[in-house]
Amino acid sequence: MATSGPNLPGTGADDAAVGTVAWSSPTNIQADDATYAAASFTGDGDPLFRLTHYLKGTVFGFAIPAGATIDGVVAEIQRYRDAGGEGVDDNVVSLVVNGAVTGDNKAAVPPWPSSEAAASYGGAADGWTAGLTAALVNQANFGLVLQAKLNANDTITTTAYVDCFKITVYYTAAAGAAGVVTGVAMQPLMNF
Repeated sequence: MATSGPNLPGTGADDAAVGTVAWSSPTNIQADDATYAAASFTGDGDPLFRLTHYLKGTVFGFAIPAGATIDGVVAEIQRYRDAGGEGVDDNVVSLVVNGAVTGDNKAAVPPWPSSEAAASYGGAADGWTAGLTAALVNQANFGLVLQAKLNANDTITTTAYVDCFKITVYYTAAAGAAGVVTGVAMQPLMNF
């Protein structure tokens, strides 16, 4: 099995397809540099304001060999919440395939920490039931979305922060692919 990554996204965006709380500075997820995308929960008591928009990363720049079998995907999100706040959790962590949110929701149960830490999702043999192929993973519109939620008293005011997204792809090269030797028959030399 071979790996590619971890790769950072080439784009970061706030996608308002879900939720009501917007992410500010979403392009900050493109680098592992302690600059953050942020979503602030206002604590106005309205349950609708307990879910963020999608924070979406795409253009991961993979170049998986044609015909390779995708064995699994590991996504990593470096995130935290205000030290004085409480109850920020994952609501959705899913892949983006062909531009659409696809496959398993890998949202984790533990709440976000109060200092930056990485959370890992998926595995070397976990395809997220997303029907992945090398061609799909190599597309610019392959990526990852995160939706966070305030899982506490809805009058709490707190902020969720994300430093970066990273994705690693595990794959098996196709038989006969460049660099893979398969069944080469040698002909004997004949001397006359």
